[in-house]
Amino acid sequence: MRNVSMGLVTANGIEFEGLYYSCQLAISENWFDMARVEGDWKILVVYNTGMDATIEVFHTPSGKWVIARNIPGSAPAPGHAEGEHIRQSLNKLARSGELQPAAELE
Repeated sequence: MRNVSMGLVTANGIEFEGLYYSCQLAISENWFDMARVEGDWKILVVYNTGMDATIEVFHTPSGKWVIARNIPGSAPAPGHAEGEHIRQSLNKLARSGELQPAAELE
């Protein structure tokens, strides 16, 4: 199942679900250097539940999804357990009907 969420572009890579990812576009456009100088920013992510080798990130200027691959040996991001707790809470709210679940992409 494909899900939509938010990742974070940082100086270390694209942080998502406690892991770091990269792609050629991010490297060629110097995203990580920009994050180091200007600060982190959020980015839209599509991912498959249970699969962490790749994610897709939305490149706003082109309007296209770009595949980003897990950086081998990347350490879990600080606060990953807290992020997992927040995601579980949001999923619980979605199941109860108090929050609309993220749209599935085909």
